[in-house]
Parts: sequence; structure tokens; C-alpha cells
Amino acid sequence: MERVEGDGLTAADRAALAAIWTADDDRSRLDRLIAYWRDDDRSARTPREMLYLHLGIVAGICLRLLDERATP
Repeated sequence: MERVEGDGLTAADRAALAAIWTADDDRSRLDRLIAYWRDDDRSARTPREMLYLHLGIVAGICLRLLDERATP
């Protein structure tokens, strides 16, 4: 979190990022990620590295969901 504070993010942006990290479950985390990136202004302010991290999180959630579906 500290690294992105100097990158032009607002206090609201940082709060939204914190909400993503502290989500209780995958569904909540996905909802918060989608909401975060749907905000065009916020997306423009956010470092690309954060997008890559978030894509990795989404990929991990997808893999967990696929594993759950494959398990009888």
C-alpha cells in the first residue's frame, strides 16, 4: 500500500484498494475489483503495476472456482 501512495492516487482510491485487500471472500473481492476499475478517472490514476496485480488476483480466483467445480 505504501508504494502506491505517492503515485497520484487519492485517499478514496487508497480506501478502495484497502477494501479489495480486506474482502472476506472471493465474490466480494471480485465485486470490489470490478467497481475499482470501472471508474475511468481512478483507472487513469492507478499505476499499471496495480492492474497487473489485480489481474493476477482475478486469475487466482478463477482457478479456485474451476477447482471447486471439478471437485465432486
